Amino acid sequence: MGTLIIKDFRPLLFLRLSEKYKKGELTNEDLLRMKDIGISMTLNYSQKYYASIYEAHLQQSFFSVLGVINLGLVLSENKTCDFLGLFRIGWTRISKTAKLIFQSGHAEKFLPSFSLKNKTGLERIEMIIAERLSINPRQKEIWDGEKILAELDAEYQPKLTWKEFEGWIVKKHYNKESFIPAEYLIKLSHGTVGNISSTFCASLLINENPNVPLNRDSAIRLAHIKDDDETIKKILFDKISAYKQLIPKNFHEVLPNVQKNFLEKIKIYKNEERKLKTLADKLAVLENLFLIDTLTY
Repeated sequence: MGTLIIKDFRPLLFLRLSEKYKKGELTNEDLLRMKDIGISMTLNYSQKYYASIYEAHLQQSFFSVLGVINLGLVLSENKTCDFLGLFRIGWTRISKTAKLIFQSGHAEKFLPSFSLKNKTGLERIEMIIAERLSINPRQKEIWDGEKILAELDAEYQPKLTWKEFEGWIVKKHYNKESFIPAEYLIKLSHGTVGNISSTFCASLLINENPNVPLNRDSAIRLAHIKDDDETIKKILFDKISAYKQLIPKNFHEVLPNVQKNFLEKIKIYKNEERKLKTLADKLAVLENLFLIDTLTY
């Protein structure tokens, strides 16, 4: 009969403290000293990110601090349980992901009330990430902080690369006389990622030579492309493939998503209802509806 193995899923911090205490490497005095340090860290954290006058905020600060320390321990090759040192290691890793989100151009999706004018935007992102990595000692849950950070990196890194790619488009194709002015491209983008690269794709699709720079009427002519979806997809793929050698390699990974985004916009343009702006337009439609054959059916 096999032996039943019970796994201990406690966070590494608790496992390490328990192990050291049992081995006599930590005394009661050591634990009391660590407790005092933890209280001081939690109070300072709460004063910076929350309102420390509320008990719920103090509790969340405690959970966040524990999560950051545990992250630092997971990332550290040192087996020490120095709370301050481990917190710095963990916070450095959180800051890396927070900056990625902040610079990606999509921070408003991470923070619904986020504003670029808000100087505390980056700090708020750090705070929310720390909340997601929280540890509540009373809840027996598997801590997966590393996985959470890896998933955020995987989600926002392509967005940042895409944003940088659009900046490269503006820089490479900016010419006051014959190219689309940078101010026009920025206005066209409406502060969102996707419209500049779509204009870039339209230019490649419309022009015979893929090396021809952006022209001023590319976005306008986009609505008049009559080919079927598969033909457009193949032509665009061939054009971008031919142009790829001129695009820095670090942007190659976002090209499939750039193409996909553009093709989706093409469908929207092609399927959009024709707007009847004048009375004459409306009367022309009604004339076609009120045919004698229809009335006498």
